[in-house]
Amino acid sequence: MRARLQNNLSAAATDFRASWKQLLVTDLAFKVVYLAVLAPISGLVLRAFLFSQGTTVIADTDILWVALSPVGLVGLILVAAVGVTIIALEMACLMVIGFGAAHGLEVRVVDALWHAGRNAMSVLKLTVRFVSVLLLIAAPFLAAAALVAFTLLNEFDINFYLETRPPAFWLAAVLIGSILGAGLLVLVPRIIGWAFGLPLLLFEGTGPSNALRESARRTEGNRAFLTIQLVGWALASMLTGAVAFGGIRLMGAWVAVPL
Repeated sequence: MRARLQNNLSAAATDFRASWKQLLVTDLAFKVVYLAVLAPISGLVLRAFLFSQGTTVIADTDILWVALSPVGLVGLILVAAVGVTIIALEMACLMVIGFGAAHGLEVRVVDALWHAGRNAMSVLKLTVRFVSVLLLIAAPFLAAAALVAFTLLNEFDINFYLETRPPAFWLAAVLIGSILGAGLLVLVPRIIGWAFGLPLLLFEGTGPSNALRESARRTEGNRAFLTIQLVGWALASMLTGAVAFGGIRLMGAWVAVPL
C-alpha cells in the first residue's frame, strides 16, 4: 500500500505541475460564482423568515430557530442543493483538467467549462441522488441527536449551557457525540465507495443512475487505500485554505489604515 501511495502522490504532483495554472483559475472562478449565487439566495431566505415572523431583526440566539422553522428548513435545503451542485460542477472541471494532464494534454479552462457544462444535467442528477441517499441514511442519526438536545437542553437558553456547562450539558454532549460518531461510521464507507461516481459519469459515459453503483463495485476491496488518500486530500485542502485565509488576513491588517 505504501508503494501505491507514493506512486499516486508522485503522479499527482507531476500532473499538478503541468496544470496548476488552469486549476487555480478554475477554482477562483467557481469561488466567485459560489459567492455570487449563494449570497443572494441566503439573503432571500433570511428575509423570507423575517417576513414570516413579522420582524426585521433577529438575535444571535434565534439563529437555531431560523434553521428549524419550515421556511428555514426549505431555505437550508435550497442553499445546500445549489452549493453542492456548484461544488460538483467545479470538481467536474478540475477533473477534466487533471485527466488531460495525466494523458499529456493541456486542457484550457474554457474547454473544461464547456465539457462540464455539456454534462451539467447529468452532474446535477448524480448530485441529487448522492445527497438524497446520504440524507436518508443520516436522518435517523440527526433525529436522535436532536431528540437528545431537546430533551436534555430545553430548560434554559443555549448560551446558559455553553457558559455554565452543567451535568446535563456533558451528558447531552456525550450522547450526541456518540450518535453522530455512529452515523459517520455508517456514512464514510458509503461516501468512499462512491468516490469514482463523477469520473465514471464524465469520462466513461456511465449514467447518473448507475455511476454510484458502479463506483461502489469498483472500489470494493480498496476502501482502506482510498480512505487514506481522500483523508490526506481533505487535510491538505483544509491546510491550504487555512494558509490562504491567514495570508489574506495578514495582508488586510497590513494595508488597513487605522482611524
